[in-house]
Amino acid sequence: MIFFKFELGEEMFELEPLEIDYMFSYLYRFGINNDLNIIHSSHLKLEILNLEKLRDCFFTALRDLLVDCYEEPSLRKRQKHPSFYEKVMFMDKRYVVNYTTSTLGRLIYTLSLRLEFIEYAMRSEMKPEISSNMRNVGN
Repeated sequence: MIFFKFELGEEMFELEPLEIDYMFSYLYRFGINNDLNIIHSSHLKLEILNLEKLRDCFFTALRDLLVDCYEEPSLRKRQKHPSFYEKVMFMDKRYVVNYTTSTLGRLIYTLSLRLEFIEYAMRSEMKPEISSNMRNVGN
C-alpha cells in the first residue's frame, strides 16, 4: 500500500487511498520536475521553492477535478441532508460538495484542505517534511 505523509512540526496529514489514486500522477510529475527522488526516497524535507511547486501541484489537481467532474447539488438534496455538505472556496468561486456520502465530494473537500495546509506551511517558518513509500510501487 502506498502512503504519502506531509508534516509541519506537530501538524501532519496523510493522503487517503482515494487521494493517492487521484494524485499519483500529479505527485510523480512533481517529483520528476523538481529533481525530488520521491520514488526512491522515503523521507524528504522541502524548501520553500519546492513547497510553492507542491502547492501548484495540488492546485492543478483540484482545478482539473472541479472543471472535469463538479456538478452543483440540487437545493432539494442540500435541504434534505444539510449536514452532508460543505462549502469549498477555490479561485474565488464557491463550490458545495457532499463530503460524507459522495466519493467525488470527499476528494474535492480533502484536496482543498490539503491545499490550505500547504499554504499555511508556506506562511510558517518551519520546514515541511514529506514521507512516502512510493518507491515500493511495482515491487
